[in-house]
Amino acid sequence: MEHIGANLMFARNKYIAAVGANLMLARKKYIAAVGANLVFARKKYIAAVGANLVFARKKYIAAVGANLVFAQGLG
Repeated sequence: MEHIGANLMFARNKYIAAVGANLMLARKKYIAAVGANLVFARKKYIAAVGANLVFARKKYIAAVGANLVFAQGLG
């Protein structure tokens, strides 16, 4: 379980960093893609995001910021 947990931590950091990099290069395209996905799964997606932000808004934002700083450092 610890190994799986470590992989998930790495995957999450990498994913958020990749999202950040993509937004730097293609913000409008990314938002359009997200919008298309929300057309098909709006309620489920928003419910999940909303629930997470309700319980950890500040922590979530801090984690995203930290990961983006780390990603930029990697070049």
